[in-house]
Amino acid sequence: MIGGNSRKRKPAFSTLAPEVQEAILQFNSGPAGVHPGPELREIQLLMMHRIAHAWGGACLSAEYLGIQTHLSFSCSKGHQWEKTPAMILSGHFCSVCNSRSKKALKAMQTLAAERGWTCLSDEFLHSRSHLRWRCGKGHEWQSTPSAIRMNKGGCPQCYRELHYYTLENMQAFAKTRGGLCLSESFRNVNYKLTWQCHRGHIWQAPPSRVLHRSWCPQCAHLNRITKPGSTARAKYEPSYGG
Repeated sequence: MIGGNSRKRKPAFSTLAPEVQEAILQFNSGPAGVHPGPELREIQLLMMHRIAHAWGGACLSAEYLGIQTHLSFSCSKGHQWEKTPAMILSGHFCSVCNSRSKKALKAMQTLAAERGWTCLSDEFLHSRSHLRWRCGKGHEWQSTPSAIRMNKGGCPQCYRELHYYTLENMQAFAKTRGGLCLSESFRNVNYKLTWQCHRGHIWQAPPSRVLHRSWCPQCAHLNRITKPGSTARAKYEPSYGG
């Protein structure tokens, strides 16, 4: 019987499609009367092609070198990868399409939601392959599932904002908006600072909000009042009528 050991758990043989089972059994039974050598390897390659075809995919390799030498495969959805014949004979095929990968991706999507994020990837290869994420502030980055699970793969932009901004940065940013940062100390982007806009409105807001295009709330109200001569503008415009 031709086969090989794998560190991955074998899928239950009975759960495989009948045509896949048959193709694997044909390989394992081996051709009668053929001695090891080029002829046998050609037959084994043909059998690998048949197994891939039974999965609805294809074996892309043109040479068979042994049970532990990787071959190239593709599935019906166009995913391409390499696996040893031993793995294929163990019942494994496309890692992207199998149910375990789908369950793992679902787990990552759930974990992301618990942290206020979104997992943007639609394929899960393994715990060391990069997935794409988006945090609650809209930043996007790539990190591995294993890093995310160990809390080592969070949003790098949020981390920089939390640890690397200074009061001078906040003062400079306020000037770009035509205003001022009136606070005299800075802890991190999640603690409120006092701001003043070009109209003289003063309010408090954390830098994390201000840095993401949320500026003066009173000016925002003012900009929504479009009726000419509206007395409501006086509430938000100190110089109104003056």
